[in-house]
Amino acid sequence: MIVKKAVIVCMVICLAVVILPGTVFASPSGGVEAFVTRFYIHCLDRQPDAPGLANWVDHLGAGRLSGADVARHFIFSDEFMAKNTTNAQFLQVMYAAFFNRPPDPQGYAGWLDQLERGKSRDFVLSGFVHAPEFIDLCRTYGIRPDRTSPTGPAPAVSGMQKNLIPQAYNHLNSIRKQYTHNPL
Repeated sequence: MIVKKAVIVCMVICLAVVILPGTVFASPSGGVEAFVTRFYIHCLDRQPDAPGLANWVDHLGAGRLSGADVARHFIFSDEFMAKNTTNAQFLQVMYAAFFNRPPDPQGYAGWLDQLERGKSRDFVLSGFVHAPEFIDLCRTYGIRPDRTSPTGPAPAVSGMQKNLIPQAYNHLNSIRKQYTHNPL
């Protein structure tokens, strides 16, 4: 009986190490700091100041703010608004900060048309923070994309992990069967 329990505990630990390495062993603030820093760089054209960075990291890390909340604060900050960007410049910033890439011609033209027809920048921001690209970006940094994600970000699973999970499960299951059929 003790051996069976030990095997089950080992199975759980092994699967946790294979499935959840980013959650179990990652630095809690490294990804969050990088996420916040990208908004300072792309939105405000500067490196973060230490107290400001610490404040954002604290709020994100504690779950008081989501990635979408931080994005909104940067985009509608007095510092960003003082830049008085054109709609075209605004979209360049949005694509860089939210999608980590230059705009694609079709998407850019569509958003620019929306802005030129009177849609607000808040409308555009909403579209960007709910886009799968932004959600994926948040998850790569280990943060919750928005407040409607109560369980937080899904752990990233690499190709190697995807292959190891079934192999580990099968191997551990065969050990379990061995002990079930041949108890000590």
